[in-house]
Amino acid sequence: MGSAGEPGSVRAYAAVVDSGECGLNATYTLDSDGTLTISGSGKINDQVFEDNNNIKKVIINDGITSIGDSAFNWCENLEAASIPDSVTEIGVNTFNMTKLTHSQTTDLKYVDGWLVGCGYNEVSVVVPGDVRGIANGAFYYSLESVTLSEGITVIPDKAFYGCDDLKEVNIPTSVNKIGIHAFYNCTSLKTVTVPEGVSVINEKTFYGCTALEEVKLPSTVTKIEDYAFWNCTGLKKIDIPKGVIDIGNSVFYNCTSLADVNIPDTVRTIGDHAFASCGSLKSLTVPESVETIGDLAFGFSWNSSWEINLQKVPDFKLYCYRYSGAENYAVNNGIDYELLDSGFIKGDINFDTKVDTKDAMKAVAFDKKTAAPKNDDEFRAADVNGDEKLDSKDAMVIINAVKNKTAIK
Repeated sequence: MGSAGEPGSVRAYAAVVDSGECGLNATYTLDSDGTLTISGSGKINDQVFEDNNNIKKVIINDGITSIGDSAFNWCENLEAASIPDSVTEIGVNTFNMTKLTHSQTTDLKYVDGWLVGCGYNEVSVVVPGDVRGIANGAFYYSLESVTLSEGITVIPDKAFYGCDDLKEVNIPTSVNKIGIHAFYNCTSLKTVTVPEGVSVINEKTFYGCTALEEVKLPSTVTKIEDYAFWNCTGLKKIDIPKGVIDIGNSVFYNCTSLADVNIPDTVRTIGDHAFASCGSLKSLTVPESVETIGDLAFGFSWNSSWEINLQKVPDFKLYCYRYSGAENYAVNNGIDYELLDSGFIKGDINFDTKVDTKDAMKAVAFDKKTAAPKNDDEFRAADVNGDEKLDSKDAMVIINAVKNKTAIK
């Protein structure tokens, strides 16, 4: 084929030697020069090119969002890679055992601006704030101290997984997401401050951090997911921020030193075994806002594994509100409890343990001033909206509750 300005010249193209699918919506071609070109969208599959020594260069086109675990692991001749801005996640060991990373003599290993690993014997590292991203599982077991610089926004899944020598990690205020298993089994980690902006403490984030004594959670957290602090046996106190709505299953399971827990009145759900096997937790105050409490959420311990030698925590006492989810839990599980309210039901003006037409008629009489409360308790029961006056608003709430057979909250 001729080219302009060069009559008779021939331009050579490398022949395609392999092609196919490498993800649900991703395809690839490999040419005779060893250049692998990937197009499409979504994720590149885990291990899809592992051990392929024909690959020398990787070009990933825009549209791909994730590169799977070990996707190019042991591609020993891989020397260069181009990663588009559309990629937001790189898996564990994705570029492990390649020329691309082995040729780097620095303590941190990069691929096209992404931090993908560090030296096997590194003890302390500082991650600059201008990295494009951090790959899952990027840090190795030998680390004792890590400083993440301002500008980093995500600590990825399994970032420090199994770094059992890690004692100190400095998380900048720019971080707004911490992935699942991020500090899994970091058994030397003692303190952590999670910055404002993080909204979820993900599944197993601090799982098995047995030395963890103090963790500060931000006011932006709304959910603590399953097993987040499982077996953090050194944790003595936790202040759950106001704004948290859900506490997942087994979140603080087997936190044997945990003795002081603050649950705010924004919490609606406490999952199965959330505070189970917390033998030092002798009392717990559960606000009226909590509607759902899972199986054996607190007040129970196991001597060994699940449901073997199940027993109640000695001297455990629950503080709660009448007719609340916590009172129901205490009654159903035979847990000692004490009520924090006066014991009356809103709208039950005659104190017969139900809200009915008799109460509605009294509320109307109070509104029309044809009758008056006999005492303070009767006034409080009738003042269902808590505005310190008895009027048509209170009467209508009680009438609607009777009509619809619903409780007044």
